[in-house]
Amino acid sequence: MRQYFRTGLLVLLLVLTGTATAEAATPSCYGAAARDKMHPCRNPALRLAAQPQGSIATLIPNEPCTPLSIHGDYTDRDTGPLIPCAFGAQTPASPRVVALVGDSHAMALRAAVHGMAVNRGWVAIDMTRSHCPYSFASRDLEDRGEIRGCRTFNRRVIRYLTKHPFIDTIISVGAAGGSQVRTEPGADQFETRVAGFQDAWQALPESVQHVIAVRDSPRMTNPENLGGCIRRAQKAKRPPGAACAQPRSTALLRDPAKVAARRLRLARYSQIDLSEFVCDFTRCFPVVGGVLVFKDGQHLTRAFSTTLAPMLARRVARVVPD
Repeated sequence: MRQYFRTGLLVLLLVLTGTATAEAATPSCYGAAARDKMHPCRNPALRLAAQPQGSIATLIPNEPCTPLSIHGDYTDRDTGPLIPCAFGAQTPASPRVVALVGDSHAMALRAAVHGMAVNRGWVAIDMTRSHCPYSFASRDLEDRGEIRGCRTFNRRVIRYLTKHPFIDTIISVGAAGGSQVRTEPGADQFETRVAGFQDAWQALPESVQHVIAVRDSPRMTNPENLGGCIRRAQKAKRPPGAACAQPRSTALLRDPAKVAARRLRLARYSQIDLSEFVCDFTRCFPVVGGVLVFKDGQHLTRAFSTTLAPMLARRVARVVPD
């Protein structure tokens, strides 16, 4: 069954990406590499760059992902509207299959997960839904249908993973901010969010050996003014990342998923924080290494997410062996 799944998965990935081709050469210190303390570097040629332009970045989709349900062999009727899709390494001999779960912030990080998976030779499966973190805490919305839809989707994630026990690693990403969640009288919002993640992770089947919570990315509190700030900085010959930076205290929210993973104190659960590649001790930057970090204030651009792949791979390697 496992080999059959992987063989079919290879076909799907080849349909999406075509035959393997080398990535276009990128400049040194490009994107997140400019803030990589393990490999310090500086490229003056990127000093004023901010690519892609904001108006274009919003039109670039997240990392491609091939729906598995378009092939009958992988249609899981029991999971209804859950449509997993495949990305990552193009090999049926992968030592590991990893799943990405969460909301649109997880989707935005898919490019980094893709690069990490390719680096490790892993197949990756996407099971994400916008506005729906993988959590048992219910958002406090007027749209009851949206609440029910998210709850049902997350139950189907569990069912899918139970039926496919070779998926042994989960990467969970969710918006640290967003709408309020429903709480018991007198209960704390943040603590309810923490418990929601813990309950959802603990409901996963035992075949999921590794649960990795990736801290949510920072956010820009004035995204409507960001493009203008970057253009003015470039015109004035000032590095746009520093010129348009925002205070870390407001840009980087406390993440309940990160806290949830830390508190569980079990080898199964771990947390990864990539914020150092966007922020220093006092500021968070909308441009890093000549790359625009955000496409709308809180979602990473595909370009910047891609540059995070080596850093994500290093951190995942500490907790998940080949």
